[in-house]
Amino acid sequence: MDSARARQELTSRLDELPGVLSSAFERTSLVAGVVYLRRFRCGQSSCHCAQGSLHEALTLTTYRETKGNRRIQPAEDVESLRAATERYRGVRKMRRSFLRWSRRVLQLLDQLEAARTKLATSPKKSKGK
Repeated sequence: MDSARARQELTSRLDELPGVLSSAFERTSLVAGVVYLRRFRCGQSSCHCAQGSLHEALTLTTYRETKGNRRIQPAEDVESLRAATERYRGVRKMRRSFLRWSRRVLQLLDQLEAARTKLATSPKKSKGK
């Protein structure tokens, strides 16, 4: 890629930056976890779940380091928790996009630097007689 194209792409990449970082400026809460409906047996022999009809509970699982933390959530909190976990996934996606963006910008800067360095160190041709 020549210097002109690299500069042109760099300019367009800079125009993309506000869109790439848009979710970084939100102030809403995030929850690093998953909300789901869990079905289980309680273990009591006289319970209806022993015959196959399982108990159901809306559950939030969060992860700290490698250990999962599972908590049953009240039904009225589920929608707000789902939205917060979706926002968290959106922020993680934004971070991946920013990483790809920054790697590409660094590649372009390296190309421009190499082209400019080549120009400065190339021997000048003398005009022959």
